[in-house]
Amino acid sequence: MVNLTFLKKFTKDDAQKMKRYISLYLDVAPKTFDEMKRNLKNEDWEQLRINAHS
Repeated sequence: MVNLTFLKKFTKDDAQKMKRYISLYLDVAPKTFDEMKRNLKNEDWEQLRINAHS
């Protein structure tokens, strides 16, 4: 379950914009999570911080 309150406010409840942001997240997130796993393994804390906030 996901709380969409922030996204609704950010997009001013524009359904098309919400769909676009959700789609973008679903496309980018798996790669980012893989990078974060590598950052953890390599103890690259700075890059982990950057990826976590991206």
